[in-house]
Amino acid sequence: MKNKFVIRLLSLVPCILLGLVAYQWFIDPSGTAAGFGISYDALSDQGKNSIYRDYIALFSGTAVFCLFSFLSFRASWLVACGLIYSIALGLNIYHVVHHGSEVTSQLFVEVALSVWILGTAILMKNASTNKVVKEPKVDTE
Repeated sequence: MKNKFVIRLLSLVPCILLGLVAYQWFIDPSGTAAGFGISYDALSDQGKNSIYRDYIALFSGTAVFCLFSFLSFRASWLVACGLIYSIALGLNIYHVVHHGSEVTSQLFVEVALSVWILGTAILMKNASTNKVVKEPKVDTE
C-alpha cells in the first residue's frame, strides 16, 4: 500500500512540472520562449500562434496524462506521456547528428522526463499486477 502511494507521487511530480511549463507558456510566451532559446518576437504571427498553441498543447496534454495516471493508477497514461518525450528525444538527437544542431539543455530534460515517466510506468504496472497470494490451508485433521 505504501509503495502505491509513493508511485502515485512519482507520477504527480512530472504532472506538476509540465503543468507549470504549460502555464508559463500561456501567461508569458515571449519570456518562456526565450528560456527555450526561441526568439518569439522575431517570429511571424503564424509562427507565434503555432509555437504558442503547440507548446501549450504538448505540456498541458502530457501533464493531464500524468494526472490521469495519478488518479487512476494506470500505467498506460504514463506510457503515452513517456513515449511523447522519448520521440522528442529521438528527434532531438537526430537533429543534432544529421542537421548539425547544438546540444541544448532540452535534450537532457527530455532524457530525464523519458526515464522518470517510463520508469514510473514500469513501477506502477508491477505494483498493480503484484497480488498477495495466500497460502492454502492444509487440513491436518
